[in-house]
Amino acid sequence: MLMGLILTPLVQTETSGWQGIVPLHSTRQDVEKVLGVSLSECKCSYKLGDDNVFVQYSGRTCSDTDAVGWNVAVDTVINITVYPRMKPRFQDLRIDKTKFIKSNDPEIEGISYYFNESDGRTIVVDGDIVSQYQYGPTKADQQLRCSGLPNSRPKG
Repeated sequence: MLMGLILTPLVQTETSGWQGIVPLHSTRQDVEKVLGVSLSECKCSYKLGDDNVFVQYSGRTCSDTDAVGWNVAVDTVINITVYPRMKPRFQDLRIDKTKFIKSNDPEIEGISYYFNESDGRTIVVDGDIVSQYQYGPTKADQQLRCSGLPNSRPKG
């Protein structure tokens, strides 16, 4: 079963979320059903085989006076980042690359972000090597942004 978790980012189809966990729709409880209870101090990171997974949860709602981000309940998944041990070349990924917008990191030479706005995926590439997969809110979820905040996009 772990093997499927490890290989999924490499061949995932064009859908939102990861392993059934969908940003802005899944909760910490949903994550724990899929991945188990995290043993890390933050209760948000997992080691799956040789891969590391980090799940960011909402800590506030838009009604909080110092809220930033998304109008979702506390402990709702905001994004998921997968750091694969086996780092494929970007050109070898079996995805429709025409659905991604490329941007370069303005601060770190050689780092590029390939962002798919419709499904919320970002692939972070160092040269031609994939260093991480990010799963965030989709274009359809932008209505859940706290008012007055810009649409989310990857750095770059």
